[in-house]
Amino acid sequence: MAELVTVYDENGQSKGYAKTVDTIKDDELILAVHIYLYDKDKNFLLQQRAFDKKELPGLWCITGGKVQSDEHSSDAVVRETKEELGLTLDKNDLNYLGRCLNNGYIVDIYTAYSALAFTECKINKAEVNDIKTLNLNELLAYINSLSINETNYLKLVNDKLIKSIK
Repeated sequence: MAELVTVYDENGQSKGYAKTVDTIKDDELILAVHIYLYDKDKNFLLQQRAFDKKELPGLWCITGGKVQSDEHSSDAVVRETKEELGLTLDKNDLNYLGRCLNNGYIVDIYTAYSALAFTECKINKAEVNDIKTLNLNELLAYINSLSINETNYLKLVNDKLIKSIK
């Protein structure tokens, strides 16, 4: 059975019902998450989406995914990171940066430190083709260069990402 996602309006408020992703209409939005994972050297992990993905195949991007109707966005971050990279995060270690509209989604953005070396990732080839790391300046330059990222998303990431790194 297809998983359900909660439907939101353009203000980020739940419309009070859930649907399968493939039945979402143009005036309905769903919640997604992005997690900016960094290591002890403050390098950030990027993943290349599998080439057969329906959305953005082959694109280098931040780990993330859709929030299911029965979960909080922080739970989705933990689930997506485990599913895609084989890394287990503790919800208490997540740093919430904020929520905004981006590329047709409402997005909750988080950061988290990973004590594990990214070389220890067990990537799910159905989701992820490859991984690499970028330092903060390289990451911000790349994120800012992507035409899919809207101004409000870029402002949130540029304003809060640096402050969130421990």
